[in-house]
Amino acid sequence: MSTLSHEEMTLRQRVLAGGLFLTVLRGDEWWNQINLDRLDLDSLFDCILGQLYTSFGDGVERFDLTEGDTYAFGFNLYIPSGYSSTLAAIEFEALTEEWKELIRALRSDVSES
Repeated sequence: MSTLSHEEMTLRQRVLAGGLFLTVLRGDEWWNQINLDRLDLDSLFDCILGQLYTSFGDGVERFDLTEGDTYAFGFNLYIPSGYSSTLAAIEFEALTEEWKELIRALRSDVSES
């Protein structure tokens, strides 16, 4: 069985990995602590880790995550130097939407249980 490197993973796969990571390590319903109206993965304070741990940096420190980890778990994007800020904003918006979709699904699944 082959595994994908984090560079080969889709946004959805990375977000699912991040959701599982948070669920296993936190052991709580973290998705209920996220304000979807504020959620913005391009913000250090309104991103997933920012909302759960005060800031993106505090969340990274809490779990001792590497830059590659933040990418693999869908907490961040790899934006190469010189990349268009417009394209980066579009990609962060897509990442944010993937997280919103996962959180809505988790909230729906739990409420139906």
